[in-house]
Amino acid sequence: MAKNRYPHLFLKDWAKSSSYTALRQIRHKKLPEIKRTSHADRLHRQLSNVWDQSNRISQDRNAIALPTRDGTYIEFRGSAGYELLTKSLEDMRSKRIRLCNIRQLSTSDGNQVMATIFIPNSKKGYFLRRISEYAEKQTKKGMPRHNDFVRSIEDIQLAMLESFWTDPPELLPAKEPVWCEVWLPGHGCVRLYIGYRCKQRPRPVALSSLGLRLPLLSS
Repeated sequence: MAKNRYPHLFLKDWAKSSSYTALRQIRHKKLPEIKRTSHADRLHRQLSNVWDQSNRISQDRNAIALPTRDGTYIEFRGSAGYELLTKSLEDMRSKRIRLCNIRQLSTSDGNQVMATIFIPNSKKGYFLRRISEYAEKQTKKGMPRHNDFVRSIEDIQLAMLESFWTDPPELLPAKEPVWCEVWLPGHGCVRLYIGYRCKQRPRPVALSSLGLRLPLLSS
């Protein structure tokens, strides 16, 4: 007779197996109705303008010997009251396009979802191609390619300071300077800067000499 390993446990009833089939639930995405051609043209134009702005900023910084990034932070906005398909904003194959944050803004028409992503210069054409394919190509079922993803986008713009603010919008400093913690990825580390933002001053952001340098752990 096998020795009882758990003499302090008393089982009154044995388990009984029963067959079970999960109910399949079909979830319909809530997407706005749009005109395919004009919508694609507008998004393509907005994204092209973002890259033009990014190039001008890099040229201006290079002209005065300031460092530049190998890419651009871009904000994608959904329509108020509708979904933004944020999972489609990352390139899971190369893992080079990074989703930085997802935010929601409450409006009279419902919540508006906004996402900030980083796109390296080598992937500049990634979303431009998808928008063009949405306008020009069809799936085997006769639907526009990337239909749900492109329909879920209302606007595309260059990411500003507000694009990285994940606390409630009313806490963003305006007239009065307020010290804030800002976490920035660097070369093999994360640096913590403390600064303030004030729209009324010529130099809106100041940096403290205090900071932390933390090594990044490899996954």
